[in-house]
Amino acid sequence: MLALLLAHAPAFAAVCDNAIFAVIPAPPPVDDRHGVATGTGTYEGKSMVGGRFSLDSASSPEVWRSVLLAAETQDEWMPARFGYERVERIDAEHMYLRFDIGFIANTVHVKRQLVVATSSGAVGDRFRTCWHMVDPAPFMAKIAAFIVPDMDWERASTGWWEVTPKPGGGAVINYQWWAETGKIPNVLLRYGISNTLPDLLDAFEVRVAAVGTGR
Repeated sequence: MLALLLAHAPAFAAVCDNAIFAVIPAPPPVDDRHGVATGTGTYEGKSMVGGRFSLDSASSPEVWRSVLLAAETQDEWMPARFGYERVERIDAEHMYLRFDIGFIANTVHVKRQLVVATSSGAVGDRFRTCWHMVDPAPFMAKIAAFIVPDMDWERASTGWWEVTPKPGGGAVINYQWWAETGKIPNVLLRYGISNTLPDLLDAFEVRVAAVGTGR
C-alpha cells in the first residue's frame, strides 16, 4: 500500500537494509496471485505486522524504477479502491500521504495521514527504494493545506521495493509493507494484506506497462 510513496535520493552503501525487511523471507515470484507472505516483527521498539509479495514482470527494471520514483503521481493513476486520497511532495526526501484503505471486502477501513522520509539506490544489479514514517511536526507549515484535522496520524510504518533484472529480460519485483499493530487484530490485518497486495502489484504492473509503451 503506502509502500508506494517514494522519492529519489542519492545512493548510499547500505540501501534500505533495516533489519525488519529481513524478517519475512521473499516468497517466490508467482502468477497465481497467492504469493504473499505475512509476519510480525519489531521496528523502533514497536510491534509491527507486515506483508511481502513477489511479482515476475515482463517490463524492464528501468521502467519500474521510473514509475517508483514518480511517487507524487500515484494518487492520479492508482485505482480508487486502494485508498490513495492524496500524495504531495514536501521536498526531495519527504512526502505527505493520506489514505483510506478498505480491507476484507471493504468492511474494515484504515484511515491515516502521515509524513514519510524516503531513500533509494543500487545494491549490486538491483534497485531498492524505501520509506519510513517520520514526525510530521517539523513540516506542519508546509502541509497545512493538506491536513485533515480529524483524521488520525499513522503511528509507525515502513516499506520497501526491490527491482531485480532477469537474465532474459524483465524483472522480479519484491515489495513489502509494515505497519504498527493497533486496534485491528493482527489476524485481520494479515488476512487483509494477503488479499490486497496482489491487486496492488497488479495496478503497478498495469501502470508500468503503460509507461513502457508511452501511453
